[in-house]
Amino acid sequence: MIATGDSIREAFLSFFEGKGHMRMPSSSLIPAADPTLLLTNAGMVQFKPYFTGEMDPPNRRMTSVQKCFRTTDIDSVGDATHLTLFEMLGNFSVGDYFKKEAIEYGWEFVTGVLSLDANRIWITIFTDDEESLGYWINVGVPRDRIKRFGHEDNFWGPAGKEGPCGPCSEIHYDFGMEQGCLKMDCGPNCTNLIESTGIQCTRFVELWNLVFMEYYQDEDGSRTNLPSPNIDTGMGLERCAVIMQQKDNIYETDLFYPIVARICNLTGKTYGSDIDVDQAIRIVAEHCRSAVFLISDGVVPSNEGRGYVLRRLIRRAVRYANKLGVALFTDKSLFLEQERDFPIVGIDNNSFIVQLASFVIELNRNVYPDLLDRESFVLRVLNTEEERFVQVFDQGNGILGELVDYRKTITEIQDDIVSQNRSLPGVETAGGSMAKDELEKQIAASSNVEITLGKWSSKISGSEAFIMYDTYGFPPELTEEIARENGLDGIDYPDFANNMENQRNKGRSASSRFQGNFDKNRIYQQLDSIETSFIGYESFESESEVLAIIMNEKIVDNVFEGDELELIIKETPFYPEMGGQQGDTGFIYNDTVSLRVVDTQTPLAGLVVQRCLVVSGNLAVGSNVKSSVDNVRRQDTARNHSATHMLHAALREVLGSHVRQQGSLVTADRLRFDFTHLSSLTDEELLQVQKITNQKIRENLPVSFETTSYQEAINMGALAFFGDRYGNDVRVVSIDSGNNGIFSLEVCGGTHVRYTGDIGYCHIISETGIGSGIRRIEALTGRAAEDAMLGQKRIVEAVSKRIQAAPQEIVNRLDDFVSTFQSNSKRINELERQILKNDLNTLVRTIIGESTLIKGELVVSSADLLREVGDWIKNEIDSGIIVLGAILNNRPSLLVMATQDLVSKGFNSGDVIKDTARIVGGGGGGRPDIAQAGGKQPEKLNVALDYAEQKISLWLKTL
Repeated sequence: MIATGDSIREAFLSFFEGKGHMRMPSSSLIPAADPTLLLTNAGMVQFKPYFTGEMDPPNRRMTSVQKCFRTTDIDSVGDATHLTLFEMLGNFSVGDYFKKEAIEYGWEFVTGVLSLDANRIWITIFTDDEESLGYWINVGVPRDRIKRFGHEDNFWGPAGKEGPCGPCSEIHYDFGMEQGCLKMDCGPNCTNLIESTGIQCTRFVELWNLVFMEYYQDEDGSRTNLPSPNIDTGMGLERCAVIMQQKDNIYETDLFYPIVARICNLTGKTYGSDIDVDQAIRIVAEHCRSAVFLISDGVVPSNEGRGYVLRRLIRRAVRYANKLGVALFTDKSLFLEQERDFPIVGIDNNSFIVQLASFVIELNRNVYPDLLDRESFVLRVLNTEEERFVQVFDQGNGILGELVDYRKTITEIQDDIVSQNRSLPGVETAGGSMAKDELEKQIAASSNVEITLGKWSSKISGSEAFIMYDTYGFPPELTEEIARENGLDGIDYPDFANNMENQRNKGRSASSRFQGNFDKNRIYQQLDSIETSFIGYESFESESEVLAIIMNEKIVDNVFEGDELELIIKETPFYPEMGGQQGDTGFIYNDTVSLRVVDTQTPLAGLVVQRCLVVSGNLAVGSNVKSSVDNVRRQDTARNHSATHMLHAALREVLGSHVRQQGSLVTADRLRFDFTHLSSLTDEELLQVQKITNQKIRENLPVSFETTSYQEAINMGALAFFGDRYGNDVRVVSIDSGNNGIFSLEVCGGTHVRYTGDIGYCHIISETGIGSGIRRIEALTGRAAEDAMLGQKRIVEAVSKRIQAAPQEIVNRLDDFVSTFQSNSKRINELERQILKNDLNTLVRTIIGESTLIKGELVVSSADLLREVGDWIKNEIDSGIIVLGAILNNRPSLLVMATQDLVSKGFNSGDVIKDTARIVGGGGGGRPDIAQAGGKQPEKLNVALDYAEQKISLWLKTL
């Protein structure tokens, strides 16, 4: 019997294999080469280039179980139905069968394979889709169980800002009248409320969506016909499991309940006994599962894009785990003290989230074996992110509580503030002070205090939410959630967006914009009947026919001297830019024309375009030309590309199999390789990677190439990480270590050396971080590596000569120099402080009332030392204010300090320093007890000091 999640998956794939479909693996949750999508959100995403005609599919019929993620449901997770991560069962046709077969297959699988009661099946179709209506009636669905709906319900796509789309027909399952609203108009997509619970009718559930893909929709909403009509279907595995296992919701199926049970086991809670507890358990289970899959596919926490989505999930899971009484981290000093009815859990020296994630991996390892391969990396990412969050959560949660408490205080006295013009009450907490400052700003800018108070007290302001995000790491959604739990209406999102925009304008981008590139390909799609062949693996030269010329985004017949153009020839030895490898350059010529090739690209599958400059002569379509690749540049590029593969293999050997390619750049000059890893490499790790790589280069291992099917390449163990889309046949590049086995095996279409010894030497020049969890290595090979090492040798020789030490003695000699320098610096600092203490007598001291005002200019070496002098003076007086100035690097520096008794009476050093700094053409600020500033006009320092003295004197005389 088909009931378990595993059996449903296999039954679906086997059924469609029997109908001539090729079984395809799930693609990554990171969309391959699709900048319009944040994350893979539908089964058809990996097939998009087949639907648009950009690439030929490996088979016209395909089937898959695709991991999908939808960010729109994050805040809804916790009820019985919503998920962020789900598995989509799908069958796809690219220009093969259409509505008739799709409907017949769907009906056969649902009623035949799954054995669902045909009387419980209802169908929805697009408003005017008479063709689908006829096919459903033909398979046996009664006319009265087929309902029509419009664009909102029965038109699908695109799966991003642009892409394929079309009308759809949905298969709905009827759980029975007793599960619904009991109203006569109840049917699929029912929006009636159930009277007893007040929730929306749950009698019908959408089981399977059959999309009849006919159009391509641009970002502006305009649609054009696709090259051929296609089929894209999607059935949620989790929903299907609910039906097949006869459960009330997805969390009770075998896909989720083991995780729920594990949470209950670790926390001592009972699922199904309390609404709030159930919600927390579901959130933790779902978000932990989603995070595991995202990290395994290469997503790491960050403040932008998909990394931000992951961070939200982890932090929301951690917070709700804490609500269940779970310690936030194994460091006991970081546990949040709360009232609990049982002890804090946190066992085996691992955080709760890490323990649960390990169980999620164990539960899914058979279906997704990559999870087990990357378990160590997944758990370390989770552990690190939880630790980071906990470090700020306690403080941030307290601040947020204080923001709420101050609002409650203001609400209680709101009438007095409005009617009696009562001032805002003072507050000692950090969050309360933040709230008071924000309210004062809003009142100052308002013409109606009553309305302002009402609006402010009901929501956390955008400025406050931004501080919670920027300082304490609270995603705005988390602040919103906590605010609502405390009776507020959430946060002011428009104001928060304004604060974020201001931050971006200062150079800190917090989001990424995803843009499509379909429009610029349209000129090439006019040439879709043209096929070009790349023959550059075997030859650097060729003779071929000119098939087309593009100039100024128009197809032309002729070009002349000085023209810049894009040239398409039938057979080309020029390698187009792909997989991170830079395109070839060289020359194309015949007796009447000479063109310099400056770049080579492949805008569409099967179409290679040479970007050229006509050096002399003229050229017409149909002419025969000779091509010659820049051989030296190609060989340098090949060295770097093969070295990239070897570095990749060495990194995985040294750091672990979690290392995944995140990007690369291969040029003739150097190589760059981006990969997943949480921390910077130690000197020893970096040295080991370089040693392994060069050892394999010295072994002069053969580099071999094989063309095979994509699935066979994966079965062989070939790596195909960076999300490139592949046709049916792929090229596998292997570096064989003989008795030691395969050193490197990757799917790659680039150009490579024949033996690793051709690389010469690989020299790593840098290892840096380019984002959270993403590292970058840059390296040189061949002649470039030799030049770099010779350059370093010349530097060593120059230093050796300068300090009069042999090269092997340079480090010892420099250590002596540094030790002497540090000793001398210490003596100089001591002498400087002695001189300054004597110079204190030159400062002007004025007694005003019971306080002392001390002012003067000093000669110091740093702003820190000026502040230190201020501390000396402050410690010697009971009550007073100090105003000091100095010239540092030809720029004025100012300091104002005050004793605590004067601060308590209202003195603010920051206010004084702001006004004073303007005189010297600068700015600054600080706290009431201390403030510093700098400027650009040193000649006005004494004027500024006199101004500050006068301003402070007037204030002291008011006491």
